[in-house]
Amino acid sequence: MITTEKEYDATLARIEELLANPENIENSESEGFVELNRLSDLAVVYEERNYTINPPNEP
Repeated sequence: MITTEKEYDATLARIEELLANPENIENSESEGFVELNRLSDLAVVYEERNYTINPPNEP
C-alpha cells in the first residue's frame, strides 16, 4: 500500500521505467509485466483516495 506522496512519486518513477521496455507491456509472463500491473494497481488506489475528481457541473 502506498501511504505517502514520496512513495507515490517513487512508484510512478518505477512504472515509467517499466513502461520503457515493451516486453513488460506485451509479455504477460515477464517479471516486469507482473510488477508493472501490481504497481499500477497500487497507484490507482492511492490516487482514488487522495485525488478526488468531482463530477462536471451541469450547465
